[in-house]
This record gives sequence, structure tokens and C-alpha cells, in this order.
Amino acid sequence: GIATTMYPYIVGLTGSKDACLATLVSCGIPPKKEDTWRTLADLTADEKKKLVDALLPYLTTSSTAESALGQLIGTVYTLLKEDEHSPLHDAREFGVLLDACSRMGQAGVAVAICMGDRDQSLHEGEELLASYRRVLNRCVRSLLGDDERITEYSKSILLSGDGVVNESMLSPLATILSSISRFHGRVLIIKTATESGQFKISARKTLGSGELSSLGLIFQEASKMCNGRGGGTRSSAGAKIPISKLETFVKQVNSKL
Repeated sequence: GIATTMYPYIVGLTGSKDACLATLVSCGIPPKKEDTWRTLADLTADEKKKLVDALLPYLTTSSTAESALGQLIGTVYTLLKEDEHSPLHDAREFGVLLDACSRMGQAGVAVAICMGDRDQSLHEGEELLASYRRVLNRCVRSLLGDDERITEYSKSILLSGDGVVNESMLSPLATILSSISRFHGRVLIIKTATESGQFKISARKTLGSGELSSLGLIFQEASKMCNGRGGGTRSSAGAKIPISKLETFVKQVNSKL
């Protein structure tokens, strides 16, 4: 449902069932049919349009509304042999569940599910997915609720996850945070200190940040100058650098954006 969605993360709704129910009721969408909760597949075309119209202001400003629609509307791949009430029924959710198992340190559960276990391993996977979402939601709230963790530059925003974000959660958090309208128009960069005494850094292009050189190439070049390593794609990147080189790294990245 809306309350558990992370991609995109909807500030004010993700993690809040009461707020989601209030939003549905306010736009005239009954959340239940008799005693059964309705799913997105149960909504009529008119109700889906109302839902999109209600969610769009949470995601973006009017200037980037057209682009933000792509976060809400897309192709759904349904796995017909999976139970329709299982997270495996939607291929995207299937992928998120497998990723959650891995990032929560239980990759074996993901392997068992892929090999066909729809009993104990699937139950464990669903619990891991719920825990994973709680961890991500807690991290997002901690970062957004502390302005001292946010440093703004002309073309980027740097968030410090030190002491809050585990390095295994950094990449999905970067993706989640890049969908938040507060950060649109600039490249989103998030860092956290690792157990090995380095900074792990992830970055994402956001809506309205314009045409950029390859973010992966920028990170690759900047990390080399800092005795680290990095890379990525045109719109996402990551790096590991010595803690003492953070200021130099950020300066190099911003000079190339």
C-alpha cells in the first residue's frame, strides 16, 4: 500500500497508515469493500486518477509535475503463478524483497525463495522486508529531521548519515531521498562512515537537476584524486574514500557538475 511505498518515498504518507487512509477518504476512494481492504488493482480508472492527483503534490512542485508522474505511473509486471496477495505477485516487489533479504544479512533466504520455497523462507522474507522498510523509514526521518546533517551547495546537496545509516543501506537511501521534492534540482549525495574507517558515498541525479556529465565518471575521477575508488552510471554513482579526503572529494565533484 501507500504507507509501505519507498520508491518513491512520499513524505507525510510513507510509514503513516492513518495519513494514507485520510488521504484516500478525502479524495472519495473507499479503502474497503465490505470487510476487505482494497488493493490498487481493485480501483476503477476514475479512482486511480483521483489517487494520482492526490499524491502528486506530495512528490513535487508544479514546475516538475510532468516528470514526477513517471514516479507514480508505469508498467506493472505481474507473475501470474504467484499468490495475488503475496509480494511475489508483482515483479518489482519480488525484486525489493530479495534486495531486502540481502541488505538485512540474510541472502540465503532470498536464494531459498528463488529456488521455490513458498513456506518458511517466504514467511521469513516477508518479515525481513517489513524490517527493511522500517529501518529505511527510520533513517529517512532521522536525516530529514536534522538540518545539521544537510549541507547545501549550488549544484548538490550533501547528507551525512554518520551514526544513523549503515553502509549496506546507503544505496537504497540515496534512491529514496532523490525522489523527495525538497532535493529536486540538485544532485543528491549521501555519505556514511564505514567500519573500515572510510566514507562510503552514494549519489543520484534528481528531477530538475538538468543535463549532467556522467555522474559515474565524475565520481571515478574525484575518488582517484582522493586515493579512493568510485564509479557508476550517468545518473547514479558511488565511491569509497579516506575520511580525511571528504572536503577535497566534495569540492572536486561540485566543480565538475
